[in-house]
Amino acid sequence: MQEELALNQRKNIESCDDIEVQQDLQAFENFNATHKAILDSILKQQTDIEYTRRYTLAYWDNLLRDKKQKWLHL
Repeated sequence: MQEELALNQRKNIESCDDIEVQQDLQAFENFNATHKAILDSILKQQTDIEYTRRYTLAYWDNLLRDKKQKWLHL
């Protein structure tokens, strides 16, 4: 769907005769690409944070489980 929209935008830019309109459309396309890159970066950071959070919780859970096992055997 987004690829179709981008293709249509590109066709609109190329078919437009007015230079000023072409420049505005190109600027808008560049803005959209930058916006998408920023959102992708934020999503990756959130994914990395979630992975780190889960890894840390699992680490502490295992560590506490091991300590509990040792305490039960005393």
